[in-house]
Amino acid sequence: MEEESIQCMIRAKTILDNDFKYKINDEYSEIVEKIENYVIKHCQHKIVRDLIDIDPDRSKTISYCENCFQTFSS
Repeated sequence: MEEESIQCMIRAKTILDNDFKYKINDEYSEIVEKIENYVIKHCQHKIVRDLIDIDPDRSKTISYCENCFQTFSS
């Protein structure tokens, strides 16, 4: 049951991040923040390290969760 609630929150976060970025007010921001905090706290993070191109001559290593896509400091 907890896994389902986490997946539901991840989907909600994805929708809010992608579709409604420009419809922000205080109440909306509070909801987004609560969802983000819930996902960070309850997701069983599977950390992936990846290399991304900055420009043709440089790249950077990033770490993120393959479940919720939360990024982490290296």
